[in-house]
Amino acid sequence: VSAAVLQAQNAAELLKSGEGGFSSLKEYYPDSVSSGAAELLVYFDQNWKPCPPEQAENRMTVSYLPADSGLRARITLCREADPATALYELEQYLHLPNRI
Repeated sequence: VSAAVLQAQNAAELLKSGEGGFSSLKEYYPDSVSSGAAELLVYFDQNWKPCPPEQAENRMTVSYLPADSGLRARITLCREADPATALYELEQYLHLPNRI
């Protein structure tokens, strides 16, 4: 489970550095797959190393959620064999300052 926690923390930092966009995640995890405009799937092998979906044993889902202001993201990690059971979940709120 500690590897799942590390991957979730890594994704949270990437979202923060990319000002909430998926671009930094897609760059770091090139085999990631968009699942609609508000969700990104990242796949990992049994050792929690990023891999293509067809080789995956674990998965991380990064989803955007409605928020009053700013951006809220949920990062959920699970095993491919049991996607309904989260190994670890992290919610992150990102304040995005107004831009002119």
